[in-house]
Amino acid sequence: MNNGFFVVLYFLYVDNQIFLTKTIVMMKSVLNLCFLVFAIIASLSVYSQSYTFSSAGATGNIGPTQFMVDTAYAGTNLDSAVDVLGGIQYWVVPSTGNYSIEAYGGQGYGDFGGRGAYIYGEFFLIGGDTLKILVGQKGGHYLDYPSTTYNHQYGGGGGSFITTLSNNPLVIAGGGGGNHGTSWVTSCDGQLTNNGAAGANASTIGAGGTGGMGGLQASSADGGGGLLGNGDGLSGGQAFINGGLGGIDEGTGGFGAGGGTSSWNNYRGGGGGGYSGGGGGNNSGNCCPCGGGGGSYNAGINRDSLAGVQIGDGLVVITSLCTPISLVADSASLPDLTDECMVSMPVSPTASNNCGSTVNGVADVVFPITNQGLTVVTWTFNDGLNTITQTQNVILSDITAPVPDSVSLPDTSYWCSIDSLIWPTATDNCSGVTVTNNVSLPIFTSGLTLVTWTFTDSVGNFSTQNQNIYLDVLDNGVIINGNTLSATGTGYQYQWLDCGNGMLPLSGENSQSFTPSDTAYYAVQLTHNGCVDTSICISVNSTSISDLSNEVFMIYPNPSSGKFIILINGEIEYIDIIDISGRSVQYYVNPVSNEVDATALENGIYTLRVKTADKLYIRQIILSK
Repeated sequence: MNNGFFVVLYFLYVDNQIFLTKTIVMMKSVLNLCFLVFAIIASLSVYSQSYTFSSAGATGNIGPTQFMVDTAYAGTNLDSAVDVLGGIQYWVVPSTGNYSIEAYGGQGYGDFGGRGAYIYGEFFLIGGDTLKILVGQKGGHYLDYPSTTYNHQYGGGGGSFITTLSNNPLVIAGGGGGNHGTSWVTSCDGQLTNNGAAGANASTIGAGGTGGMGGLQASSADGGGGLLGNGDGLSGGQAFINGGLGGIDEGTGGFGAGGGTSSWNNYRGGGGGGYSGGGGGNNSGNCCPCGGGGGSYNAGINRDSLAGVQIGDGLVVITSLCTPISLVADSASLPDLTDECMVSMPVSPTASNNCGSTVNGVADVVFPITNQGLTVVTWTFNDGLNTITQTQNVILSDITAPVPDSVSLPDTSYWCSIDSLIWPTATDNCSGVTVTNNVSLPIFTSGLTLVTWTFTDSVGNFSTQNQNIYLDVLDNGVIINGNTLSATGTGYQYQWLDCGNGMLPLSGENSQSFTPSDTAYYAVQLTHNGCVDTSICISVNSTSISDLSNEVFMIYPNPSSGKFIILINGEIEYIDIIDISGRSVQYYVNPVSNEVDATALENGIYTLRVKTADKLYIRQIILSK
């Protein structure tokens, strides 16, 4: 209805164009004021309190100073509550709750300069958070030039910006483009879309900005700035993040990124500032092209908007709609979270307050949770005024045993002794695995040993796997046939020894059989597959041969855990125990019972030399504890 009314007035101006033009402007201002009052009243509730931010008397491309704001807001609910930096007003949200934000963009310069857009949105704001507020100012022209010809340039109006401290936009109302024309042009008004409008006669070269960037220049009419990018041209409006100054030359853009102009003729109009800047107007042989209106932005809910509303400077009104007085968890109880191994970060539970706002819970533990058993998680909900908590159980119960990595373990054979084993592995669903077995190393017992491997996880679940291992030892037996000594083990390397001469190797005697010519004690040393073993010593004389093994000489038990008894005919003159390197080692012997205590020695194979009055006995003793 308002636009139709203006059209009627416009067609009545035939007799007095100047009078009617002023009448139109006056009527539009009155209607706009009525609309503003109505919008403010309609937004009030029993909780409402409104905060009105203005340009504080600043004009042109630069915003108000701290002094101007302090003076303008004195005696209001913004008294001493606003800090100013570079014309941008910083305001701390007084309390947590729902708020409406209304923003009006600034008008472009000219009697029919593009009007600012009106944007309305509702937000849940946190008490103590800081908002940045830039109130768009009307575009102008450079009044310092004495010639009126410079007044033909028309700057774009500044957009009004409300953002967080980190420049995230909440509401932005686009400013209008400058217009020397004698009628309203829709594309000159602040736009309701995010994109800025193109300047008149300049759909390509004076295109509006997109994505928060500035509008393009057309001839010498420059683009309005956006949230993120400056307007094109020497007097393009600065982006909000760069300070939001209007462009300045012969035509001055309004504070809020309004675009200026830089030519003294042709009545060109700069683009309006906004979320994305409007493009400059291109003369192109036609009189009075207006700049494009700046784009708008709304991140709120319950949105509303109007194009072509604001005449003069812009305005920002923030109204408290509801104060949270209660906060209730959205779920009466939280379900237990269960797993065997790990619980990752779940979807945060929520709580709602009486204003309809929802907040996410914050856990008092760090996810993922891997500790077995019960972990009680406390979720805290805070809407800025109210705080409640809710607990949730996380239960981890690992009941799965480790699984061997090999389906079966191969039979394995060893020679001489088993000093080490190849350890198998297993995989657990949750944790690492400890591997143990049922045998003690080294192993000297020949034949089959059944090894049972046990795989245990961190909570005691276990599985087992068996393996057959076989030990082959050298056959160190010797038989006597006449005067000939023969080793019973075949396929070995042989070296016959003189036992009575310090186990001296007999030169050239390397066969399996040996016929001595001298009366003495003899033994054979056997070597095979890396194993070395020595037979017992056998006494040989020129008239008879006796196998000492037939005499009374025994070691019991053998293998031994460290203590063993020597059974022998006659009195023992001395006992000597020799390790594998040929060194005599210490031991203790009970002279009454002939019990030897060698528990201090390491496991292994030792040579035992026992001397009586007329004989020397040599045997091997195996210690396995």
